[in-house]
Amino acid sequence: MNDGSAIAGFLNRDDLSGLSGIAVVALWSDEADLRTARMALAKRNGPLVPLVTDRDMAGYCHLERHVCIDTTASGGNASLLAAAGA
Repeated sequence: MNDGSAIAGFLNRDDLSGLSGIAVVALWSDEADLRTARMALAKRNGPLVPLVTDRDMAGYCHLERHVCIDTTASGGNASLLAAAGA
């Protein structure tokens, strides 16, 4: 699951203990199901992963944008690349 994709549909809650590359689990369900999910997450090795149960996910969602300027043609020297564009 390191590709950033989401799991849609039903995931066996015991499988939560073996997932890697996740930062948060969002689950809207009944209390018994939430308890099972919490117990599975507690069995995971590595960093703690929060279980978000409220519908407001704004605090967990981030938009990232990256800009990459390829300076390979100028031998890694960005000033040469900038001079070429002038």
